[in-house]
Amino acid sequence: MKVAIDETGDFSPKSNYYHFLSAVHLQSRENNSGFIFDRYNQWENKLPRALKNHRGEIKSSSLSTDQLDDFIEQVLIPKPPIAITTIRFNPQENPYQIVCKHKQMQQFGINEGVILFNKLNRPQIAKTVRDFSHWFRKLSYTQFIKIELLGKLIYKSLKNSLGISLAWGMDNEILDIQFIIDEMFLKGKQQNTFWHEILRNQIYSESVKEPLPFLIDWEETGHPFIDKYCNEEGILDFNDLFWNNCKFEKSHTSYEIRIADAVNTILSNHYNYNHRFKNSKYFFQCIVPKREISHMILNDFDIEKAIGKVPFNPWENKEQFKLRMKKLSEKVI
Repeated sequence: MKVAIDETGDFSPKSNYYHFLSAVHLQSRENNSGFIFDRYNQWENKLPRALKNHRGEIKSSSLSTDQLDDFIEQVLIPKPPIAITTIRFNPQENPYQIVCKHKQMQQFGINEGVILFNKLNRPQIAKTVRDFSHWFRKLSYTQFIKIELLGKLIYKSLKNSLGISLAWGMDNEILDIQFIIDEMFLKGKQQNTFWHEILRNQIYSESVKEPLPFLIDWEETGHPFIDKYCNEEGILDFNDLFWNNCKFEKSHTSYEIRIADAVNTILSNHYNYNHRFKNSKYFFQCIVPKREISHMILNDFDIEKAIGKVPFNPWENKEQFKLRMKKLSEKVI
């Protein structure tokens, strides 16, 4: 299964619009990927050439309601089905000061790593974590929010991929999951490595709150998913998935991302501009689970009281942290 992710909106702290990150789930086995490409390509080729930019790409934000309605009818609805996982965010509901508090709490956790490795006299790893901390500190409101939303969406879409693959009767789709993400602001190998470390912690944190489905039964009855993703200790290990099968691409080279882009435009036009689509019923039926659109609001808290009482600190287990950051420093150096 291919899971393509794109965003819409500038995520400015001054904005009062809904901004969306959406993932589209595309079957990738038994020639279904080819069927989906063909019907998308046929729809896109019917659009006026005047809508194409210098790369030959059509941005869905320039499309009319009728053209987007055709997208729903000709690309989303036909079989093999396409499912959608989405999260929306309104900056006015997440004031700058509150977002900064959440960022600070994560910053404290990273800084604990610097202190730890200085105490252990591990200067090289301490430098790697310090570089991580400096990069994280410089993230703007918009960049931090995008990273937060992306991590939540990746885990939610992974969880939904398991459910919809079983609903489709295609267990084999979950054995070859690939994430394709529209290029963000991450530049170079080092920043990409830092982001993967954040993602690893987000996946763990989200899985504590919302465990992946079906795993208990699979542990008892056996399943290829368990065989592929469980390590020798019986712990789920998604390193291969998120390091080797999770990549950033440009939208003009990925029709999958362009499908996600069109989905976001429909959502934005519907919720921000009250556009009505004749095929909206079928569009929202594609959203899983049960047409659910997650809505992220970061709660306010007293940061002074919260320090030292963080319910989840990924750097708490010093031995695991030491091993993980050793591997991280080897990747970065």
